[in-house]
Amino acid sequence: SDLNAFMSGYSSNPTEQWWRNNLDLQGYYAFRAITEAIHNGDIGYGKNYFFYHNPQTGRWSIFPWDLDLTWAETMYGNGNEPFKARVLYSDKNYGKPRQPFYIEYQARLREIMDLLYNAEQVGQLIDEYVALVDTPNPGPSMVDADRAMWDYNPILASSYVNPSKAGQGRFYQAASTKDFRGMAQKMKDYVSYVYSHKRNWWNDPPNGPSLEEIELDAVIPDTPSVRYVGPAGYPIDHLVFETSPYCVYIGDFAAMQWRIAEVTDPAAPAYDPTAPKRYEIEELWNSGSLTQFESQIRIPTGLLEPGHAYRVRCRFQDSTGRWSHWSDPVHFIAGQAIGDRPAPSLIISEIMYHPALSIQPDGWDEDDFEFLEFFNNGTEVIDLASIKLTGAVEFDLAKGSIRYLGPGEYVLVVSNPWAFECRYGQNLNARIAGRYTGKLSNGGERIEVKDLYLGTVVSFAYDDWYKQADGVGHSLVLVDPMSARPERLGEKSSWRPSYYWGGSPGGPDAK
Repeated sequence: SDLNAFMSGYSSNPTEQWWRNNLDLQGYYAFRAITEAIHNGDIGYGKNYFFYHNPQTGRWSIFPWDLDLTWAETMYGNGNEPFKARVLYSDKNYGKPRQPFYIEYQARLREIMDLLYNAEQVGQLIDEYVALVDTPNPGPSMVDADRAMWDYNPILASSYVNPSKAGQGRFYQAASTKDFRGMAQKMKDYVSYVYSHKRNWWNDPPNGPSLEEIELDAVIPDTPSVRYVGPAGYPIDHLVFETSPYCVYIGDFAAMQWRIAEVTDPAAPAYDPTAPKRYEIEELWNSGSLTQFESQIRIPTGLLEPGHAYRVRCRFQDSTGRWSHWSDPVHFIAGQAIGDRPAPSLIISEIMYHPALSIQPDGWDEDDFEFLEFFNNGTEVIDLASIKLTGAVEFDLAKGSIRYLGPGEYVLVVSNPWAFECRYGQNLNARIAGRYTGKLSNGGERIEVKDLYLGTVVSFAYDDWYKQADGVGHSLVLVDPMSARPERLGEKSSWRPSYYWGGSPGGPDAK
């Protein structure tokens, strides 16, 4: 019934919002891009693909199968699965591109061209998969076994097969070397062929790209250029990059975006030939859409490791919604941190690790009332976008609702915001940044706070120091939040039970 409803819906000229509610558009753009990249025309005519309904999101996806007729220009089929005409174009006769979907699709196409579909990255990908099935062993490899089962099957020498189409030993004849590795090389050569012949595969409806479509691709913002402007050696706490000015044919500046990815580089000191390969399209960090132009960016370093290889890129978006290509990458080997940045004056000032159940039943478990309280005991405003809570529970404050914490201010992260509101009320003067994942142990465990530029800035373990805070209803609070130091937080003498049942979330604990 859900399949019938979906097919009926997309066949009735639905609205933009219907597509956004029912089809995984970003997934579809990627599917369509790879379909064009490997020339998978055999998904046309209503065959060789599956639909999948995600029970969490309620959205549908499309996945290919029967992928043998690919990686060549002469393969069969027009590649027109049900959504190309409906999502990317205005009608089944391939009229004008349908907006805003076509603009979004073009952005994803350019991204895949820049980050994945090139000789270096696809070549590495093919080699990695080839090694899984064709690794030299004392005995036959999986390739040898496959060829014995199919290529040299006795039936292929019998009258049951058409000798013009099949016969023993005919595998891999398309390769000059007549072997499996030669076929893998043909796939690599195809990527180079696409670029050397400048096939316009990202703008290629069956009847050929129209003049309007070619112009559409020409008016995207100019591709920026990026350079490194930080200290020598690429120290992970001083990675600063600079982009060229914004330039575009039409439209004003709307946004810019930076990204960084780890890549496999045999020249990197940390290179491990036995480790899974790292690909640039697998993003490590993204700045998100920055709506104010700033020529420089400082890359967060809590995710980077010295000795590993990374690539940084930038792109621009204009006011029509079109993204540029990603810039050429700055490829570098991360160096050791300089460590000259002062640590933020941020401490954990209250821990409700073993709450009591409510006096009157309210349907919540005791763990739902857990919370942690942060306090700025310094004189400078703290930008919480670089702070992460790890260890016992985890929360990225960059994704929270509170960005800055001024001197003397508090902010909370809670286990369950609805339970918290039920117990403490909507009008409580407490700022909640968000909901953490995990649970605080009733017997004590380690809590860590990391700064993306400095690494771990707070690390301590609380314990069952006081009976009042262990399931009776009180919390652990700092004895003196203003003078507390991170290195002393693991000591019993730094803490006491809260004065009041339920603690004092979001403010000082005073009688």
